[in-house]
Amino acid sequence: GLATVMVMIATLVTWLVPPTTTLHDVRVADEPIAFVGDAELPPEISATVGDLELDLSGLELKQDTTLAVNLGVGDLTVKLPPGVTAAVTWHVGAGSASVPGGPQDEGLNLSGTRSVSGGPAAPTLTLQVSLKAGTLEVVS
Repeated sequence: GLATVMVMIATLVTWLVPPTTTLHDVRVADEPIAFVGDAELPPEISATVGDLELDLSGLELKQDTTLAVNLGVGDLTVKLPPGVTAAVTWHVGAGSASVPGGPQDEGLNLSGTRSVSGGPAAPTLTLQVSLKAGTLEVVS
């Protein structure tokens, strides 16, 4: 069924996609990643396959920051920090996307942009998400 096809695609992607050179680069995402300060936040997080949980709920930003998150195949959950304006741009090749301020979308070539306001003086987290196949959930 679908699960078998996803496993086959994930295996193929793991073998064919070379790792990138980012501060947080893993082939298989299998445990949560959390950040609390903008100084430790890398510019990009990439994984080839797996379930990636990116917990930014404890992140305290002092300045505007951009973070790119790339996942080949799997489920990606991003927990946004409170008190921060978040500008989220995403693309999901095949699967589903649920982002604050919008309905859950399912299908092929899903993309969009949403903003979550943190207040007039709040720093902005620009989040750029790319997921080739799987489920994207952004939680504020």
